[in-house]
Parts: sequence; structure tokens; C-alpha cells
Amino acid sequence: MKSVKIVEKLTWIMVNKLKVNPILIVSENFNKPLTGTLFELKKLDLLYLFFEIEKNFSIIFTTTKILDYEFNTINGIIHLIDEEIAE
Repeated sequence: MKSVKIVEKLTWIMVNKLKVNPILIVSENFNKPLTGTLFELKKLDLLYLFFEIEKNFSIIFTTTKILDYEFNTINGIIHLIDEEIAE
């Protein structure tokens, strides 16, 4: 799946399920932590995002890919999704 499609789907999840302001989802913010002061997501939000991504992309993340904190930025999540889809 092309990164553009991943970004579109991920944006939809974040805006519609987590109520993230769509203005924040721009490439300049893709390396900012989702739990930081910009996005202000909580641990429970990340867990919900995790399951929504698995459901919407029909993938299952392995534990090792989550433990390196890549799941805390939009770019990190895009990379993880891209890797899972490629496998």
C-alpha cells in the first residue's frame, strides 16, 4: 500500500475515532510524539489507535515492532504499517 493511502486511512482513524484536530496532521508534525504537548494523546488513546489500525488495515503487529517506541509518531506508525503490509 502506498504511503499516501496509509496516511489517508491513518488520518481518518485519528480524526474520526480519536478526535484529533485534522489541522495537526501535517507532514511537519509526523515525527512529533503523539503523547506530547501537540497531539496530547494518552496511553489509552494509543491502545485504541493500535486496535483501530489493526482492524482497518487488516494487520497484526508483533510485540517486537511495538517495543521500540516507533508507535509514538505518525511516521513511526506509517513505517510499521508499511512493513506489516509488505510481509
